[in-house]
Amino acid sequence: MNNRLLGALAMLGAPCLGLSMIRALILNDNFESDLFGGVLSVLYMAGWLCSMVGLWNIRATGDSRFGRASLGVIFGSLTLANVWNVYDALVPNANTFLYRALDLNWPLSNLMMLVIGIAVIRARRLTGWNRYIPLVVGLWLPFSILVSIPGGGAQGTWAGSLSAVYSIITWTLLAYVVYTSQPELSLVPSQQDTDEIR
Repeated sequence: MNNRLLGALAMLGAPCLGLSMIRALILNDNFESDLFGGVLSVLYMAGWLCSMVGLWNIRATGDSRFGRASLGVIFGSLTLANVWNVYDALVPNANTFLYRALDLNWPLSNLMMLVIGIAVIRARRLTGWNRYIPLVVGLWLPFSILVSIPGGGAQGTWAGSLSAVYSIITWTLLAYVVYTSQPELSLVPSQQDTDEIR
């Protein structure tokens, strides 16, 4: 699948988490699971996965084992997190071991974005501000935790709103980076990759 299509699909999914969070704040439902919220989460995660495939296509993390493996790990964690999304939409708040184990892939995927963000910066395949967007996406979880501390937890209206807006903006920018990227440039190895091959 080419990056133009992947980026377009990612843009459709990018705002879905933020919209789900804003909806929960408006309804004041303490982020209770339901079918509509589950569908938004599935779309968000599918869009995120499209962005990761796009980064793979352009070898944004470089050709080192570490760079490629980091994308491989997030492919797995995003897929499992999306299985959880479907499970949660169909059987909200299921009290099973499988439900809890699959749910761990949500924070794991966010933490992996920090690793991927650093790998993208080091690989220098993306240029200008595009190079820093994966790391900015990876900072969403730490940012959300940080703003929730003075606001009385993630349910705080202003903290939740900031987190939602951050999510919408950064995942949309990531999708845009993929949409405007040129996979053919990945045929030219970066200086870091050349050094690692030696």
